[in-house]
Amino acid sequence: MRPKGIMPPQNVSNNVQSTFNETNTDEKGYLAPTEFDESDDLEAAKRVENQLPSIDFRPADGEIIPVFATPFLRGHFNLPHDHIAVDCRRLVSKVKERAEHDLGRNYTTYFDEDVRTETHNLEWFKDFSDICKDTYISYIQNMLNIPVSHLSRNDIHLFAWVNVYTGEHHHETHNHTNCKMSGTYYVKAVEGSQPIKFTSPSIMALSGQQQVDRLVKRDGMNNIDFNGTNGTESEMNVYPNTGDFLLWPSYLQHAVPSIRNGIETGYERISISFNLWHKTDLDNNTTGRDMSYNFLQEDINHGK
Repeated sequence: MRPKGIMPPQNVSNNVQSTFNETNTDEKGYLAPTEFDESDDLEAAKRVENQLPSIDFRPADGEIIPVFATPFLRGHFNLPHDHIAVDCRRLVSKVKERAEHDLGRNYTTYFDEDVRTETHNLEWFKDFSDICKDTYISYIQNMLNIPVSHLSRNDIHLFAWVNVYTGEHHHETHNHTNCKMSGTYYVKAVEGSQPIKFTSPSIMALSGQQQVDRLVKRDGMNNIDFNGTNGTESEMNVYPNTGDFLLWPSYLQHAVPSIRNGIETGYERISISFNLWHKTDLDNNTTGRDMSYNFLQEDINHGK
């Protein structure tokens, strides 16, 4: 049976139109339902198909240029991960003794300065610090064209803290302040570990452009998926492995989502997050008459 009510194409040639006109049509010009045997129906369809013109589809040649991209670095730290994991657990256990039921604090050394700075005296932390600082220098020199020859490692600010996620922990969307670059080194991250989710800084501008509302994989980007196609992605999920590190501009919003059934399975994800900045020289700073501002009261949001 030929389907009912098929309108002939509006842009077909006269000879093709006449083929349609020879068939039974109703008063509106639609093909009227007509009984054919199977062979007649197939032959009629082939006659029409062979006479349809080819589509003249002529897009111009061009090159896609990704603009306003966010430079994002992923690599690997050659460090004794298992040994470092033991120290990380020990340090976070001290925080748990102080804040056993505080899920926003008891997995990290970020809020406990005395525990956080204990890492500075550990032998592996010296290598970790050197690698972080050297990577930062290479990044800002090659990606941002910032002069670095006048700097030394001691001119680089490195603020690092330990995180031990279990099934009950997650981290809401946030970014980092008072730094230029931020990163995370994954001391322990097995298959199925929580990803780190990044949000596009152009999220509002993409609202009318993103036509794909599902996670998309890309060739050559293992353990990463995107919400949206290349150039219109609103989110990126990175699924880390042990030893991986990520480095990104500190303004990027990011989060660590919850994981299901983590408590029951003994889930553990260990990382060391860090912020980086470098000492900068000032010029044009001796104009006018100098005065200390130590008489101004400390802002409540910048406690001593």
